[in-house]
Amino acid sequence: MTFFRLSLLAFALIAFTNAQYPLTNPALGMNTFGGGGNIPNIPPIGIPPVGIPGYPTYPGYPSYPGFPNRPGYPSTPGYPYPGYPTYPGYPSYPGYPYYPNPYPSTPGFPGYPPRYPIYA
Repeated sequence: MTFFRLSLLAFALIAFTNAQYPLTNPALGMNTFGGGGNIPNIPPIGIPPVGIPGYPTYPGYPSYPGFPNRPGYPSTPGYPYPGYPTYPGYPSYPGYPYYPNPYPSTPGFPGYPPRYPIYA
């Protein structure tokens, strides 16, 4: 197979993957590995795939990349989300204040508040 055909095949694979999982498309609001895109206030469209490292597990509740929560435990030992309490009895990361009026956690999900789109 020539280099030209290999490049076309790679381009098709990249386009297909971006269509399925638009991680870097901020208009769709998908979360990047850092936990938010350029416009992090737009929630994901639909329910993303579950169990893939780095992908959000529930709309509006991004999980730590590759480490989903277990009920009653923080997301990763020593890595709770800054400024947000994870579960009762587990403080947020040292040096960060609590988020004012914190939202309770859903079992298996961190205590991020649900995000809504901004209508400018």
